[in-house]
Amino acid sequence: MPQQSATAVRGRILTPAFVLITSLSLMIGIIQLGFSVALPVYVISIGRTAADAGLTVGLFALAAMIGRPFWGLMLDRMRKSMIYLLGALTFGAGCAMLVFPSQLDSLRYLLVARFIQGVGFSSLTTSAGAMIADILPRDRLAEGIGYYSLSGTVSNAIGPILALTVASQAGYLAMFRVQLGLTVLTILLILPLKKINPAELASIHHPEPSAAPSAAAKPDRMQRSFWLAIVEPSALPFAGLMLGLAVVGGGVQTFLPVLTTSRQLGSTGLYFAIQAGAVLAIRLFYNRLVQAYHLHHLIQFSIILIAAGMGVILVPHALAYYTSAIFYGLGFGFIYPVLNALILENCPPAKRGQANATFFLSMDLGIGAGSILLGYLA
Repeated sequence: MPQQSATAVRGRILTPAFVLITSLSLMIGIIQLGFSVALPVYVISIGRTAADAGLTVGLFALAAMIGRPFWGLMLDRMRKSMIYLLGALTFGAGCAMLVFPSQLDSLRYLLVARFIQGVGFSSLTTSAGAMIADILPRDRLAEGIGYYSLSGTVSNAIGPILALTVASQAGYLAMFRVQLGLTVLTILLILPLKKINPAELASIHHPEPSAAPSAAAKPDRMQRSFWLAIVEPSALPFAGLMLGLAVVGGGVQTFLPVLTTSRQLGSTGLYFAIQAGAVLAIRLFYNRLVQAYHLHHLIQFSIILIAAGMGVILVPHALAYYTSAIFYGLGFGFIYPVLNALILENCPPAKRGQANATFFLSMDLGIGAGSILLGYLA
């Protein structure tokens, strides 16, 4: 295949690499969200407590938090597509553990499987985000990430409905097996990524060359704390904001299905579908809003929408329940790509893997802590 010039490639978003990685992220999101929504309900159904249900989501997020910094360091040193494939195989191993019916009554076994899934999932999301940042033209990075993050929107609508529908019609074991089948398909579709080298496409960004480290700087580098070695400092302000929002997200993701069932408010699948529709709606106006208003004002407005969604859901009525999905979807649908784009725009090009890992690390910590602590509170 002839190599395209920088002029021809500049400005393009929908390249084959972009479409493939976005499609893979869609499939992975469907699988992961299906597990996160259905497993707490399953744990409750086998006689466990709300705290146990929270652990299935919280431990997954904490495992991702543990794995993500190491994946981030590896991404900046090794071929990203290989790290992506390794993460998919790890995630698949955790999924395979859930197809043995003799073990599904053991909470400890479920938590081990979720821990392995979390470690693998942290590689998948971190790798995909770093590869997308390499592929996208610098002048369209925020716009491209907005399109890429639509994969999360669609998976948010499909994943819970698919998992809960299969579980209600054929049982949880069948649902686990369907999820494993989708994971195997995803692994097969990752293989073509080995032929794509995002580092070559990244050359269209014309990043500033980094100065070679001097001999005097090496001792300082060796003396850096472990924390600074795994976290990109430029990402911390935006990651800190996402940390607080992720606590809210972890609580909704984990306990919304339980709340829906106990109060008989409606359909959990429909709630997530409405939420995904709200995210899609706000994304249609994403570029216009970014160009017309200051990002800080848009971030503040998004937080107000999320707070409104959490306030409305306290009203024990079906209309309030579904209205909450709209507010929540609009708020999170906008703030997520904005924060992610700001992180990738403000970090050095050679640190995109680590910066992306820092961003998702804050999400993992918030979701994990929120799920576990709110589970014990419940």
